[in-house]
Amino acid sequence: MLMVGDPSMAKSEILKSAKKITLKSLYTSGKGATAAGLTIGMVKLPNGTQVAQAGVLPLCSGGFALIDEFDKMGREDRSSMHEAMEQQTVSIAKAGTKMTLPAEATILAAANPKFGKYDSDQSLGDNLEIPSPLISRFDIIWLFLDDVHRDKDRAKAKHIIESFKKNDSKDYDTYLTDTELMSVLNYARELEPVLNDETVERILKLYEKLRELGREEQQQKLPVGVRQLEAIVRMSTAHAKLMLRSHVLQMLEPYRNKLD
Repeated sequence: MLMVGDPSMAKSEILKSAKKITLKSLYTSGKGATAAGLTIGMVKLPNGTQVAQAGVLPLCSGGFALIDEFDKMGREDRSSMHEAMEQQTVSIAKAGTKMTLPAEATILAAANPKFGKYDSDQSLGDNLEIPSPLISRFDIIWLFLDDVHRDKDRAKAKHIIESFKKNDSKDYDTYLTDTELMSVLNYARELEPVLNDETVERILKLYEKLRELGREEQQQKLPVGVRQLEAIVRMSTAHAKLMLRSHVLQMLEPYRNKLD
């Protein structure tokens, strides 16, 4: 999932909070991340021997890689993630070393618009300093807009001011603690919901609709392809897991009418 939007929208806080409720995860910033640090790097020992060392993505295989300032990464560093996001592996062929490691990591990234504030009149690709092939590898692109709203702005400002108060004993009213939420998520990840024929037909209909919309848009920057079909299946399965279901249900009636 890629979080995109205006600055000061707590994207970094979401990443850090995600690290607290996951057992196997690493947090890194795009400014300090390199291709070697994300995939496989060669480390030179004192005796001159070079050995391969796993980076963030293979170390988080089976877990989560949290990457902040994704748009600040170098072009070559970002290109190293293509294999990991598509094939779920990372490879290296350098200094006589050939190696392929599993990198089945869920990537949660955050990025800011290249003009400082998101321009709704332009497409997503025009707002980001990220190549379209890499954007298309994300299942979800979550857009954060800092719109002016009196009640919401006051609520956010009040929450920020409360954080400055030196009151460690403040008891926040939460439905689940971090440990309980971690337990629920770990249990849900072990489930394997199945797709029935009706659900498959519904997914195919949604994919066909998205393909038609992509063809009608002459300035479509992110064409809809097989990756988006796989994303629909993954997100449908993930939603069933989150609801602790053994099978994937069809869309609710209000959304179904919009699709039709």
